[in-house]
Parts: sequence; structure tokens; C-alpha cells
Amino acid sequence: MAALWAPERGARDAVLAHRGSRGRLVVSMPDRDKDVSGTHWHDSGDMFAHAPAMAYDATGALVVAVIGTDGRLRVRRQLSPTVGSPLGPWRP
Repeated sequence: MAALWAPERGARDAVLAHRGSRGRLVVSMPDRDKDVSGTHWHDSGDMFAHAPAMAYDATGALVVAVIGTDGRLRVRRQLSPTVGSPLGPWRP
């Protein structure tokens, strides 16, 4: 499991990621509405080994990194650094 505080939400929310029971990345993202406390879980559909890692890039967009079942590093980045923005495609 990986956890990352969502600074734009104060102390209310965090982004969580883990390897699901089928070996796929599952990520929770804070709701776009600041008045609603909650998260939405998203399954990536791609299998990986070990635990994911998360960080924010220089623009403030969420970045998730995993090691694929082929041993290669894979990265997904938020499409924009705004709350609720979805993750883009996997990149090697």
C-alpha cells in the first residue's frame, strides 16, 4: 500500500494505492467536490509485482510508479494537477 496526502484538500483526504487481489493497481482519488468527503476507487487493469509508489511531480500532478510483471518500470501520471483529474496511460 502507498499513501500520499492531498495537500489541496487540507488534512481531509489522501490518495491511496495498492496491489489488488488480482495483481492490478487500485487507486483511490479524492472527490472533486471539496464539500464531499470521500474517494473513488479505480482499477488500472494492468498487472504488476510488489507495492506501488506515489509522488507529486513539479506541476503538482500525481505520479504512480510500479514494477510490471516483466520487471520493467511503469508510470502513470495525472492528466492535470487538479483534484479529481484522472490518471493518464501507462508509460515505460
